[in-house]
Amino acid sequence: MNQEDVGKEYCLTIAVSIQSGGDIAREFREHLKRSNSLDYYIRKAGSALHKFFKWLDQHGESDASSLEYEDFLDLFDYISKNNDGEEFSAKYTGNNLLHIKLFFDWGKGSHTFFPTYVDWPSDLYSGIHREAQEETYSGDGLAFDDPNFPMLMKEAIENYHPEDDVEVLCCAFWLIIASSPVRKTYLLNLQAEECMLPLPNAPSAVGLYSPYSGIEKAKHRNGQFPIIDSAGLRAVEFLQKRSSDKAFRPIRNERADASYVHLFLLEKYPWILNERQIYRFFDKIAEFIGHGDKKGKAHGYRHYLITHIAIETGNSELARLAAGHENQTMLNRYLRSNLSRQALLFATIKKYQDGEIAGRFIWRIFEALASEQTEPDELIKALGSEELSLDEFFAKFGLPAPTGVGRCLIQGACLFEAKCFSCHHFAIRKSEAAQAFHTLARLTKDMWNMMRGSRDFTTKNAKAAGLATQIALLGDMIRHFGYSDEQIQIEVISRLV
Repeated sequence: MNQEDVGKEYCLTIAVSIQSGGDIAREFREHLKRSNSLDYYIRKAGSALHKFFKWLDQHGESDASSLEYEDFLDLFDYISKNNDGEEFSAKYTGNNLLHIKLFFDWGKGSHTFFPTYVDWPSDLYSGIHREAQEETYSGDGLAFDDPNFPMLMKEAIENYHPEDDVEVLCCAFWLIIASSPVRKTYLLNLQAEECMLPLPNAPSAVGLYSPYSGIEKAKHRNGQFPIIDSAGLRAVEFLQKRSSDKAFRPIRNERADASYVHLFLLEKYPWILNERQIYRFFDKIAEFIGHGDKKGKAHGYRHYLITHIAIETGNSELARLAAGHENQTMLNRYLRSNLSRQALLFATIKKYQDGEIAGRFIWRIFEALASEQTEPDELIKALGSEELSLDEFFAKFGLPAPTGVGRCLIQGACLFEAKCFSCHHFAIRKSEAAQAFHTLARLTKDMWNMMRGSRDFTTKNAKAAGLATQIALLGDMIRHFGYSDEQIQIEVISRLV
């Protein structure tokens, strides 16, 4: 545990010990531990209870036994604002209220500290919870808002000359963070010895590893965090050599419930690098390169790297494993950020601009990625991949269209051939140009036969209008592949003869 965490724990202990409910808070903490709650969750619960006991003390209450509906309304108002009266986000407020509610649910009826009946403002709480969920699913979380900024900062840090031991460790920290989708807390609490090992499923690559489950938010249930950039690899090797050269002694880590030599141990023994120091350094570098208005979180690089793993491999399962996520739901939250959308959108546009794919389906992609209400699905992520060829993409997602050319990208092609070329589920690739010319020739012949066989031919006729539309749309798609009107005419005539 670093000095900042020790300070927080000490302040929290003092705050609750002056209350008659101090023993209750400690008992609740032990209950969470026995329930195998994540260390991250226990710390968040402790922070929420700290706020609650502070509010209780301000109201001159020795316990919560007499709290009524109006009191809880006042508590809600207190939790939702900072000291200047400014509103916190619904997500922040909702999370704190959730921990307080669980505290009451745990203790009511079994401790005199709690009221017998908790008159919790359920309607108001439900509204905050809904708003918090909407905020979570529609927001970018901690992702960067500029796709160029993450690597701009990485290059600046690589070229920076540290002024002291703290900055030496900060440089190494950010180079590793920019090279691996590891969580900040996990990295800061890593052991120096054998913290980097070959990946179980890819021995030629390496990842960050710890035998101590307590230092990871998800209790390290999902394997190692891969290092995907040589700068991060060199930074870890430097820190390991530094630790060996300075012959650091082990220190106790409460999260890990073990004593070991830490990777980020400061020369001023026995402290390790802390969050305040790494962010102060980040802000300094951002200011130095003229981006002092931008704020960055270590988690932003996690978003950035996970997004690019998904795009470049076209495999969301690999991205999930690299992120250490237990399920696909959490991964999708990362791939929904504006940065992710931009990366997917540009990768998809490039295929379209390069003349590899045509069809109104492309507009479905653009609309989906432009909308803040929709998440990029597997089909869109695969199309954005540089690793997945278009042949593999169509083999995986497409079904033969009734037109005899192109693919239908829905689960089951329909029977309405006349609508294919204007359908958002239809796409055609450049390799199918020959088939497209055959289809265009057939449509042209059908139109010619209709004109010859009709005494009063008119384009207002529904069938004629449909054929004309198909010919025009298919012609536009073929032009997208780089064919001129003259070339199209020659190809069509050659197939009519």
